[in-house]
Amino acid sequence: MAACLAVEVLEADPLLLDYGVRANFGLAAYVPGDTPESLIERADQEMYAAKRQSVSVLDF
Repeated sequence: MAACLAVEVLEADPLLLDYGVRANFGLAAYVPGDTPESLIERADQEMYAAKRQSVSVLDF
């Protein structure tokens, strides 16, 4: 999964951490009845939940 790899790279590179580079990802799985907008809205909510934790996380 690309998001997991990005988080691993950011956490493994001390220089990136020194500069305060962070990555947050929000993922949402399709559920019956979803519209493109509702799916993106859930993923967006998860990304902002991850940002509030102030660390590099993958949240879904």
